Amino acid sequence: MNKQELTGYPSIDKTHLKDVSYFEKNPVIPSISIANTMKILWATCPDDPAISCLNLTATHKELLTDAKTIAKSFKEIGIKKGDIVCVSMPNFYQAVAAFIAANQIGSIITFLNPFSPDEELIYQLNKYESLLLINYDKDSIYNENLKKQTKLKNIITLNRGKESIRKFNLSSEQMIGYSDLIDYSDLQLIGNYYKGITNSFSSGNDDALILFTSGSTGNPKDMLFTNKNLLAACIYYKNSAHLEQFSTKRQKWMAVVPFMYPYGFGASVLATLAITWCLFQIESKKLLTAVIIAAIPL
Repeated sequence: MNKQELTGYPSIDKTHLKDVSYFEKNPVIPSISIANTMKILWATCPDDPAISCLNLTATHKELLTDAKTIAKSFKEIGIKKGDIVCVSMPNFYQAVAAFIAANQIGSIITFLNPFSPDEELIYQLNKYESLLLINYDKDSIYNENLKKQTKLKNIITLNRGKESIRKFNLSSEQMIGYSDLIDYSDLQLIGNYYKGITNSFSSGNDDALILFTSGSTGNPKDMLFTNKNLLAACIYYKNSAHLEQFSTKRQKWMAVVPFMYPYGFGASVLATLAITWCLFQIESKKLLTAVIIAAIPL
């Protein structure tokens, strides 16, 4: 894996040479985590829309609340700073919340292609020695088989039909134990067991995300990004596109890039959440409402 320092605009037409200020060309990159950055940016607009995906819409406050719930469940099942958590699902809201949760406790997220063959998934899980996988629409037989061939300790599954629901299961009585195979909807019940803090106080130099390029060999090439790498990219995207942060124009960003690609999660989610009012994903009917469209042919 290669750590990549982002030192210039992600644009082939050198937009930094076209009527931009010194501070746009030489921005200050804060040395804090993505999760803490979002908390600071959204402090003044907690009730504004953050993301709209399928039939699910969440505000900044709701997204942070869900991320904290997931972070507590991660800590309860033993995920710690530096661990690599694998996520294999389509571009859903739950994947975004999982990233912020992992970032909050200092662990690393990598998004794996949910349509890849099982052999490829198993190879990646073993390569990263992952203890936790978050997947979509898989039954217990499939998940148990994955566990037998990897070092996975737990698998969290988002069941089909729940992708448009952000509420977790609630119970008047505390959940009595839980298995290694976890229903995503039960994460709040599991998190209730955890009584410690979830914020790891990660710095900008801490690792945060693994994404993939095609590589020169034709095989996927993984790239490891720190918090500072990702924040730099967000700032460069904003300056290159001449966007006003949280403008009263209520700018929207349409994202249809798979999360595991370089311009996927970084450009289509993190930059969006840090810059604009609302991120639209997947829904092509909303294409015309977006001022920026991040997309690649599939």
